[in-house]
Amino acid sequence: VSCLCAGGGGGVSVMLRRALDVMMYPQIKSFTLGTVLRMGRKELLHGAAAAANAVMTAYSDALDGDTTELVQLGQQQALERRLHAALSSEISRGVGAGCNDAMRQEFWQQQQHLQQQPILEHLTLVIGCRRSSFDGAGHFRLSVGSHLVVVSEHAHGLWRVATQRGLLLSHGCTVQCSVSFWDQDSPGSAQKYRFEAELSGTELRRNEAANRRRSVMSSINDGDCTSTPPAQFRLVDINAMLQGNEFWKIATKVNPIVGL
Repeated sequence: VSCLCAGGGGGVSVMLRRALDVMMYPQIKSFTLGTVLRMGRKELLHGAAAAANAVMTAYSDALDGDTTELVQLGQQQALERRLHAALSSEISRGVGAGCNDAMRQEFWQQQQHLQQQPILEHLTLVIGCRRSSFDGAGHFRLSVGSHLVVVSEHAHGLWRVATQRGLLLSHGCTVQCSVSFWDQDSPGSAQKYRFEAELSGTELRRNEAANRRRSVMSSINDGDCTSTPPAQFRLVDINAMLQGNEFWKIATKVNPIVGL
């Protein structure tokens, strides 16, 4: 598994952070799409648009009293638990207060934005932790620029290639993608959806092996070998209802000097 970091982060100057982003983002994006997610940018955005519209349809149905689809999205884990609870609570409060018409008007405005082409606004790779198995106790985190976070039980050496490789193989990683929809001719703000996928170290090794096999097969006969399935996304935030729902931030932030 390729490792991506070659310097410190978190608390660095804005200029240095931007420099890190310019140098590292192409590598992070390539590794994330090709090895972690196993999909292209176009496929990612197509899936994001379909998911966003499915959630809005379930939301509209719930306003009319039919919560079947919203409940199913939660049961299928297509909606992260906290987001599902927040949406359900918002609907219950609005309906209880007699705000159905106002909420439907806002829903209509949001729908206009969702008809536009989605834009990948931001991508974050979090090495060393996954939501499904992370409680934050005794963990430390180091931000390297704006697109890479390294999480470990040890505060030192988080910028090192060997450390990152070990964390990827032992604890896997998380990817969050922020996608926006905006119709400049429609009222209201752009709609911002945040999606998340996670892979274990075993799954990452499997994906890397599949990439090597595909490369060999392509060089031999320009064919394609059996590929592993793409990662499964869940929706973790809408319009910053949960301030990004960045679960890894419960870990203790590391001073970049300590992270050396």
